Amino acid sequence: MLEEFIQSNGLKATLIRFEKDVATPKAAASALKVELSDIARTVVLFDGEKNEAILAVALANNSVDIDKVSKITGYYSLEPASDKDAVEITGYEIGIAPPISIYGTKTLVDAKVMKKEIVYAGSGDLQSILKISPKEIEEFGWEVEVADISADF
Repeated sequence: MLEEFIQSNGLKATLIRFEKDVATPKAAASALKVELSDIARTVVLFDGEKNEAILAVALANNSVDIDKVSKITGYYSLEPASDKDAVEITGYEIGIAPPISIYGTKTLVDAKVMKKEIVYAGSGDLQSILKISPKEIEEFGWEVEVADISADF
């Protein structure tokens, strides 16, 4: 699914495949031999009152600040999506959703992500990682907005 999206849109992004699971930010950083700050996580947030979801993309060494996301979006009942909701909303399990190719779900990208030349993100597959420029995330994500949405751990 993601590979087709990359090819059909002519992205420079690539998928890096591994023989072991690299679904967590720490596992991905270790396999790639990069810092945790080079890994971008896509967090699926769901507002049950409005029945709306948001994708929040932040560096793995930061957390997504739900209060900041709420103020930006006006969704004040946001919580991390359940496993079931994440799959229904994105088509991907929690922790492996890519920051692109998910239609109909607004994407907020943390400003710190945009300062990177390249980030490594979920690919929708437990054994692969998406290597992508933040500019491509901004261009090919759905209704992308860049804002300060993170907090330091």
